[in-house]
Amino acid sequence: MTSEQAEPQKLLQAGIRAAKAGDRARARDLLLQVVDQNQTIELAWIWLSEVVDDLEDKVTALENALALNPANAAVRNRVGQLRNRLPAPAYEDSAAAHVAPAGAPTAQVEPSPTPETQTITDWQNYLPEAPLEGDDGMDDPYQCPYCGQMTGVNDAKCPHCKRRLYIRVRKSQHSEFLRFTQLLVGVSLGTGIAGVLSPVLALILRGSEGADYLLNVFGVQAVWGDFTRIAPATARTLIQGHALRAGVMLCLLLLLSQRWAIVFYSAIGIVLADLLWNAYLLLTGYLGPVSALLNMALALGILVLLFASDREFPINDERLLTQPAAAARSALDFYKRGHDYRKIGMWALAVAQWRRAVGLAPMETQYYKDLGIGYAKIKRFSRSLRVLAEAQRQAPDDKAVDEIMALVREQAAKEARPTG
Repeated sequence: MTSEQAEPQKLLQAGIRAAKAGDRARARDLLLQVVDQNQTIELAWIWLSEVVDDLEDKVTALENALALNPANAAVRNRVGQLRNRLPAPAYEDSAAAHVAPAGAPTAQVEPSPTPETQTITDWQNYLPEAPLEGDDGMDDPYQCPYCGQMTGVNDAKCPHCKRRLYIRVRKSQHSEFLRFTQLLVGVSLGTGIAGVLSPVLALILRGSEGADYLLNVFGVQAVWGDFTRIAPATARTLIQGHALRAGVMLCLLLLLSQRWAIVFYSAIGIVLADLLWNAYLLLTGYLGPVSALLNMALALGILVLLFASDREFPINDERLLTQPAAAARSALDFYKRGHDYRKIGMWALAVAQWRRAVGLAPMETQYYKDLGIGYAKIKRFSRSLRVLAEAQRQAPDDKAVDEIMALVREQAAKEARPTG
């Protein structure tokens, strides 16, 4: 944990101790410092709601806590109790302001005791010690996306699970330039196969009447050249050359889809060699001018498109950040992305998606179940049980929730046992 993260936690611990000791003024000052430095610590808002005096400030603080963790049923119930005691106009002002940090109390008037008023002592069921919720780093994007433990900003591997914290990503997505490049390479492959026919005819028809007849057909010489001039030894060499060209183009076509950087530079060399090969065939008359010039035009087109798509080949290392996907929009989208990450073992990253899904769709019981399992996988057992308790409240007849909670408690007990 960095010093910037440690300072709010120290203040939070001190604020909780002051609140338990009955020093409400000191607790309020300390907790206001916590939320001023870091507004994403749920526990700070919850404890702050107990030490501010104004009823609207209590609601504001609890609504901020609920925005961070919509699965906290105890906080939701407490907000409902306090809202019922607010006059309607006052409540509207408080609800509109709940996204802003809770400030100092606006009125030093303690609410008169009522049956539903709860004291700090009554709230021990949902006001845990600070390390339980405030120090677990769930909102830190630099927690390990696999195990959820804290890592350093410059760590290449997680010091806990030893998994790599960087992934290789491309600068850009697959573009039309590269698609056209592959198309032209495919055409060059076809012309390479067709080019084999000229020396084959030289071997088969040399000196026969069929050769003279074929040469008189319009366009044959323009495509294949005068194959009667090709000696048998040269013909065999040309067959090998055309076959090799076709094979190289086939390999290039397949490798371009992988977009490796080495393929980019290799492709440039291959295309330049192809230009020289076809220029040689044109000058020697071993290939008709139409075929040779077509091949040369294809090679130039491939070169131009390759240079236009150069940004698609470099691959950069980027740090994995444990946070909700920026491209996701709906609760279902976040939920599905969470399962995509789960399948590759990124449980903390999956939890980040499911937390957002629960926030957007707080009535989807299945979201709570998966989130509870995810919390348990990264050893946030307290959070897991709280989320599963909400799922149990929403679906009391779902026996699977009871089974999951039993497994989580069992796993938590195992983790709590001393080793050695």
